[in-house]
Amino acid sequence: MVFIIDEVDFGSRSKSHFIRDQIKERLGTKFLLVTRNAANTLINSEFATATASYTTTLSEISFSEMSHFVQKNFELDTSASEVIAIRLRETFHKYNLSAHPSYVAGIPRNILNGLLQANRRAAY
Repeated sequence: MVFIIDEVDFGSRSKSHFIRDQIKERLGTKFLLVTRNAANTLINSEFATATASYTTTLSEISFSEMSHFVQKNFELDTSASEVIAIRLRETFHKYNLSAHPSYVAGIPRNILNGLLQANRRAAY
């Protein structure tokens, strides 16, 4: 069993203690605590020590990796995959998302073709 808890307020002592206690009570259960707040990350280190867990930071996927992924998985030429990679990267930045290229694996091919056509129209 895995519990995913989004945006834990590590600044709240009572909430932190409650989650810590729940983790200790449920041996063998995995907990994934996600935060996008930099201040939480610093406080999180104390929490991680108390629960014998570790912290990690998601890093951004490189443009070339995203382009390569799109090219290979959707059988597109290099220029088309780069256009889609640029659009995805812009979207991820706009909404402050960190996503692996496999996130787009479920996008139907007709939508990707629509992105390419929209890009061609925008170029004129």
